[in-house]
Amino acid sequence: MFINFLRILFFYSFTIKKWSQISGEIVSLSVDFYQSKVDLDTQGWKKRIFYKYNIKGKDFFNDEISKNIHFLMPYADMVDDSETFFIGKIVTITYNPKNPQDAVLESKFSFENIIFVIFGIILFTIAYYNIK
Repeated sequence: MFINFLRILFFYSFTIKKWSQISGEIVSLSVDFYQSKVDLDTQGWKKRIFYKYNIKGKDFFNDEISKNIHFLMPYADMVDDSETFFIGKIVTITYNPKNPQDAVLESKFSFENIIFVIFGIILFTIAYYNIK
C-alpha cells in the first residue's frame, strides 16, 4: 500500500509534468460492477469513461480516468455526476508523448491517496501493539 502511494506521488510530482495535453471527447459512459479476483469481499461500482483523442492524425481510445486510488462506491453515488461527464463533452486529456495510448483525464494528485496510507499506518500500529 505504501509503495503504491509512493508510485502515485512520484507520477504526479514528476512523470506527468513531462506529458502533453490535448482536447478529446467523451464517447461512452458506464458504471460497472467490480469484484476483485483475489479478494472476493472487495466489490463495488466503478465508473468507466471512454474518451477519444487524436494525435498526429491517429485516433486513440482510452478509459483510464486517473492514476490515483479511488474507492469503490455504491451504485447511486456513481451515476449522479452527469453535469461533470457526459457523452460528447470536450475534455482535456493528459497523455504520454512517448506512448500516446497511455493517458488520463485527471492530471492532479488526489488526497484520497493519503487516506489509504493513514489507514495502513493505523492498522499496522494496532497489529503491532496487539502482537506485542
